[in-house]
Amino acid sequence: MRFRPSLLLVLAACCCLSAAPAADPARVAALVKHLDDARFAQRQKAEDELRGMGISVVPLLQKEMESRPPLDVYRRLEKIVVELSNLRWLSDLAEAQSETAVNGKPILVFSTNGEWDGPSCMGSNLMRSVVFADLPMVEFLKDNFVTVWHNQSPELFAVKGGQEKCTPEQAKAYPQGGGGGNVRSFFCTPDGKVLYYLEGFWGQERYRDEAKVAQKLLVKTKALAAAERDETIKKALEERSRAIADERQAIRKAHPKEFEGKFEPTEVRKREAALGLLENTIKLSLPMTGKPLQPILDKIRQDNIRNGKFR
Repeated sequence: MRFRPSLLLVLAACCCLSAAPAADPARVAALVKHLDDARFAQRQKAEDELRGMGISVVPLLQKEMESRPPLDVYRRLEKIVVELSNLRWLSDLAEAQSETAVNGKPILVFSTNGEWDGPSCMGSNLMRSVVFADLPMVEFLKDNFVTVWHNQSPELFAVKGGQEKCTPEQAKAYPQGGGGGNVRSFFCTPDGKVLYYLEGFWGQERYRDEAKVAQKLLVKTKALAAAERDETIKKALEERSRAIADERQAIRKAHPKEFEGKFEPTEVRKREAALGLLENTIKLSLPMTGKPLQPILDKIRQDNIRNGKFR
């Protein structure tokens, strides 16, 4: 098994990220000193406690690293920071289902052209280096999902390394919902059936909102038989699609002059366009509801081959 590091109302039980208590700087500093202890047991105990503090300890550890501690301490700190601040990507859906059979979490499959640590399209690189690098997002997804990175085109995008990370400024400039089918998120039940499909690049706030939609759908339908579950999910998504369409129309009605003439990338137009893409991705999600994801992933790869993407 290979692991990889680096609206609707939402029920409180499935949406609220239970924030871990903030790490105590004094305690962190004391534990960092123990990382240089001559006794292995003491070093390991300190490392385990630091790791157990979760995401909140990362900025404090980074500050300790800037103070140039002994090399062995630096490497231990670096290892903890990398582990805590990166999502743990599994390599395929079968691996995820083995875990969810035990922990009962839903599955998030991020499907794109490229590996998690290799060249990819702009939308995918933005998701990886900005959205999935955001510490609160990392904590939220780790707490609530088992995550899988799926390479849609392994024959073409099998290279690792060699791509610079995108910046928050680039993410802000990139259109919400952009990237199309090159950037796909499948939110699934623990047994690998599609709950909700999200297409394109989305910033941290919207992406978290959409993940919470999937959580709510899972909680709401968990006790239902398969047919009733699928029908309930479809009705909820149709209702949400109509609500988003109404929001788009409200924007147009409130700003009629913005929609006269050719498209200009104003904030109003970009917001309305993003809602249009979100409305469309909900419609795309409907026929996938309740379907096993693995055949869908296989078809994406087959379509890429048939369309000559690897030639």
